[in-house]
Amino acid sequence: MIGYQSTIADAISKEVEWVEDNNKIYTAGKTETDTRSVNAAIVRERTIKDQSKVRNKKAEVLSWSAFHAETQTQVTPKCTSSLLPIFWDCAHSVAMISHAVTVISKAVEYVNPGQTVVIACDQPLFALAKTIQWAQKDSAGKDNLVVMLGGLHIEQAALKAIGTWLAGGGWVEVLSQFQSEITTAGRAESLVNCAHITRTRYAHQVTAASLFILQKRAYRKYVESVKEGEEADSFSTWRSKKETMIPQFKYWNITLRFELLILTLVRSFRESSFTLYTEALVGIAALMFALDRTNYARWLPVHIRDMLALQSKQPEIYREFQSGKFTVQKTANAFSAILLDQAREQNNELIKGDGSAIGLTENPSALLRWMVSGPELARLVKEFENSDEDQHTQLPHHEQSHASQTRFKNHVSTLVSTIEELGNTFEETREDLVSLMSKYIADTSICTTLRKIDT
Repeated sequence: MIGYQSTIADAISKEVEWVEDNNKIYTAGKTETDTRSVNAAIVRERTIKDQSKVRNKKAEVLSWSAFHAETQTQVTPKCTSSLLPIFWDCAHSVAMISHAVTVISKAVEYVNPGQTVVIACDQPLFALAKTIQWAQKDSAGKDNLVVMLGGLHIEQAALKAIGTWLAGGGWVEVLSQFQSEITTAGRAESLVNCAHITRTRYAHQVTAASLFILQKRAYRKYVESVKEGEEADSFSTWRSKKETMIPQFKYWNITLRFELLILTLVRSFRESSFTLYTEALVGIAALMFALDRTNYARWLPVHIRDMLALQSKQPEIYREFQSGKFTVQKTANAFSAILLDQAREQNNELIKGDGSAIGLTENPSALLRWMVSGPELARLVKEFENSDEDQHTQLPHHEQSHASQTRFKNHVSTLVSTIEELGNTFEETREDLVSLMSKYIADTSICTTLRKIDT
């Protein structure tokens, strides 16, 4: 299901490198003083215009975003992002989506004559837009319009899917117990439903790093237990054998691979890598089928097909996407590009600040004035904020700081020690699937399904 196909294995290889790097740092047991001195020097040098000096430095980088920001050598240029006037009516109808396509097409034709229109929607609206596109041959036809499934919503759906996968396995309880400071009990429950994408993503980053460290520790114990004169299996061979025999091992190894695949998808956004994006989507689609996420299992393959067909059907759009223009770069910060639907959500937030349209919904004329003027006000505010920024200077990611690395390291250390106190899940020898905290044993039918899920 995940990682075995060559393209997906190549896609997640960078995430494997990240968890390997974390494991090496934890195994080496570097001191906090060393970490502070090295990272403080890096932060100071990042304020210097000569960025080449920074790239030659090596810091103890632990968090996922900082690790990839360190290796990113080029950031796509900042682009202009703005809002069209907001619709009064509900968007979830064929008539409104058709009207939206018409309005967007006219706006694009005015700004850039001859350009093929690209729109991004969440899953329900994507289904409507594709239905319209298949049925029409005018400006909304398949040769004149590219409809994308919103990347932010794909990530959210994937995080909800893995939340369902982990529900009942003890993950939520472990994150919130023993004063771990990773999250509170209330927030831990919300991670299952992905109520807050950033918090949920961070929890899975901590979990992925912790699971890999625990897996490596279990492998080292196996190597030490091998009798003299016998040859120990390689790490990959040992892992494959354990997966076949022990349901508990397989459950958490699939969890690790699932998390790395989701992080690969997010990395494709941040690095504006269209090839990586399509490769990651293939793995995500397989998960949607395996975990019965019906709507995304149905429509994500349609989106993947559209993206893969761009090279032959829309070569100009394909070239632009390959250059990174399927994402929005709103800042000069490294590893910070976002997808079209997330940029739209952030633009919406600009005009939905304190007060926003609250109280205006019962006054159509006042709301209409706000709908027309709100996007323009947002544009003026954004231009003012960007007026003093150097458009050509690459800035560090906000996690490239000692405080962020210390926080991540403490959370991973806490989670690793907590799971070890409960019993390293990768050292389990029973043929049962057991919850981490309650130690409840799952029904044998669940173990049977688990053995078949990635076939």
